Amino acid sequence: MKDRSAKGQLYPIVSVDNFMLLLFACGMILLGSTYQKLMISVYSTESWHFFEHIMKVLMNHFGHHKLDRSLPRDLFFNTVRCMPEELIFYIVNGDCPSTELIMFRLWSIWLLTVFVHMFVSRREARRNPNTWSCFVIFFVTSFGL
Repeated sequence: MKDRSAKGQLYPIVSVDNFMLLLFACGMILLGSTYQKLMISVYSTESWHFFEHIMKVLMNHFGHHKLDRSLPRDLFFNTVRCMPEELIFYIVNGDCPSTELIMFRLWSIWLLTVFVHMFVSRREARRNPNTWSCFVIFFVTSFGL
């Protein structure tokens, strides 16, 4: 049996260990690219946009629970916060969703903002920290993966 730790001895390039590492890397690339394709198709749906809008409105609402903000201010900043990708796609690709779709997204943001502003307590996230943490973790890590 040879001692590989001896000075001047190189680890063999062609070995079972390296072949297994190569297979593992190829499997991760395959899973990673498949997952990215899946997430691109999920991000393109209206239900994902709606969930994203809900989370952004709630994050704004719960993130500043000590500040009392007016409804018009919340409407304006939630619109700015929730609609940047339409502007970015228009600037980069020249693509613009249909007018009906943009109006649907605007109305949904405004209705969510009014509902949250009127009926959701700013301390609700502190009363249910585990539920709120699960939503935030799911929302944030979905973009990181």
